[in-house]
Amino acid sequence: MIASCGAFKAHPVTSTAEFDRLNEIVAQLTRPATREWIVGRMAALLVHYYTAELPEKVNRAIGNDWAHELEGKPAWAISNACRWWMSADNSLRRKKPLPGDISERTDRELARIQTAKVMLERGVQPMKQIEAEPRGQAIPIERRRKVAQELLSKATASTKPSKPAQKREPE
Repeated sequence: MIASCGAFKAHPVTSTAEFDRLNEIVAQLTRPATREWIVGRMAALLVHYYTAELPEKVNRAIGNDWAHELEGKPAWAISNACRWWMSADNSLRRKKPLPGDISERTDRELARIQTAKVMLERGVQPMKQIEAEPRGQAIPIERRRKVAQELLSKATASTKPSKPAQKREPE
């Protein structure tokens, strides 16, 4: 689903149909996992690591800690985070994760969703029409300079000028 919309890569939404589809996809991808699912998934993750026999009260408290930390996060992102934790890509995979470890990785999994939400907040932005030259004709140098100047001024307007370094007086 994520690959189907450019808004997940910060591309503007250019039509109402695209806006509606993106809104629907974001709603599906951000649907929170249930508390029961979270506790079950974390139990499955922790089984891979040694755990001593613990009283039921302690196991319930551990489950509550995990549920509290991951509350509101979608199941697919939590699953991806758990798979990543146990994978060869994670140098800490031999250590038992804490709730914050999986929560942090879940947030990384959700980064593209946050990008799409920003694109939704911006609303529909019609595609900018570019004046095309008749086929086979060269673009006049004046027009190329004008376009380049516009791009340059936009790029420099978004960056703040840095303060010049002050010279220090010798002591």
